[in-house]
Amino acid sequence: MLGSVAAYDLMAYSTSKAALQHLAQNLALELLPRGISVNCICPGFMNTPMYQTAIRNSSLNTNWYHLLEGIPQKVVVIQEVVQAIDYMIRQKGMTGQAMIIDGGYSIR
Repeated sequence: MLGSVAAYDLMAYSTSKAALQHLAQNLALELLPRGISVNCICPGFMNTPMYQTAIRNSSLNTNWYHLLEGIPQKVVVIQEVVQAIDYMIRQKGMTGQAMIIDGGYSIR
């Protein structure tokens, strides 16, 4: 999701995520004649050790403070990602898309 939303002090990380989204689009275009679909999933915050550390220390770390400010206290669970993958696999006409699953973070 940070490939679509700017984040304080995370320029390299966010840029690499945006590059992956663009790579998926380019691969989709290149592979379209072969009938191969390429899409990507952009999950929001997941309950990982990195996320838990950030939550505990968000007041000490400026970039995490800004990332977490104003978002609902919801993290993406793996089952939501699995359901999105299942959905994308079943779509014959879907290619070159980036599906953001972030509990509403990117709309703020």
